[in-house]
Amino acid sequence: MSTQVAESQQQQDAKTFPGMLQQFKKEIAAALPKHLNADRMARIALTAFRRTPKLAECDPRSVFAAVIQASQLGLEPDTLGR
Repeated sequence: MSTQVAESQQQQDAKTFPGMLQQFKKEIAAALPKHLNADRMARIALTAFRRTPKLAECDPRSVFAAVIQASQLGLEPDTLGR
């Protein structure tokens, strides 16, 4: 895959919620308290996103912002809709 195609794919992926979780994992880590880590938060958020189809209808930036806010509060999104 050429570099230009790879960069284009990365930009496109960054517009999706799963892509944003990967691209901005450092920002998630910076927002989290010390007892949580970014990989765990990303996995939990992605699971909640995939189990809640209505979230796919939302702007990915707003869903990602909710993950950042939960991170700042030290809360993990759950898959029960809370």
